[in-house]
Amino acid sequence: MHVMSSQEREFIEGLNQKSRKAYHLLYRQYYAMLVVYALRFLQSKEEAEDAVQDVFLALWEDDRKFENTDDLLAFLYTSLKNRCLNVLRERTNQKKYEAYYRSFNQEIANAEEPVNVTYEEVLGKLYHLIDQLPSRCRMVFLLYMDGRKNEEIAEALDITVNTVKAQKQKAMEKLKEQMGELFVVLVSVGVFG
Repeated sequence: MHVMSSQEREFIEGLNQKSRKAYHLLYRQYYAMLVVYALRFLQSKEEAEDAVQDVFLALWEDDRKFENTDDLLAFLYTSLKNRCLNVLRERTNQKKYEAYYRSFNQEIANAEEPVNVTYEEVLGKLYHLIDQLPSRCRMVFLLYMDGRKNEEIAEALDITVNTVKAQKQKAMEKLKEQMGELFVVLVSVGVFG
């Protein structure tokens, strides 16, 4: 059983009550240690620092209550590891996109009107098309892209799971119709969900 000192108890109670003083202490005590931990995954100081900041922000926004510093550290390390893995997955997906677009650009280089498509342009087109979807359909699809499950989307928007599925399918069909082959590539490299 973990026995807390009065100082530790005050710190944990401060975090649970969202005290700025406790968060400043959290930052001073754990920031550097967490950045070093994140560096093991990311090998980039800037990305490691960003990941730790994201975890601290998630902690601030979370309603979670901690019993002691062991609970806090378990949360911080688990959250940071997951954030680092997400960064690595995003990096991998971006490399897949970039490789596809290089290949795509090479294939059409001999066309009468050469086209140069970048990763940012394709995502820009995707978000432009998403913005044109009907309101409910757009909200469902954006939550889906954010990685939310059907049940979470239904609860957030106060609609049924079947409505979520129908709106998501409608969005996918519309986007595939507008983007063609590029949409298939975006799906295959995991942009959605």
